Amino acid sequence: MRVGVWVNTRRQERNSGRLSADRVAELEALPGWTWYPWADDRKAAMAALRAYAAREGHARVPTGHV
Repeated sequence: MRVGVWVNTRRQERNSGRLSADRVAELEALPGWTWYPWADDRKAAMAALRAYAAREGHARVPTGHV
């Protein structure tokens, strides 16, 4: 099963109002579930960039930096 595709479809259904309230609740009960993973990724990336800038004194992160 292509779980990522399935999850993306559920997110689309919820955003368009086509996902039932019980299905919404079922997904929201999962640990770590989010409707907007890209927003969570952005928040995590910004936190990492802030930490880097605080440590290095600038935000010019080399391309290969992890």
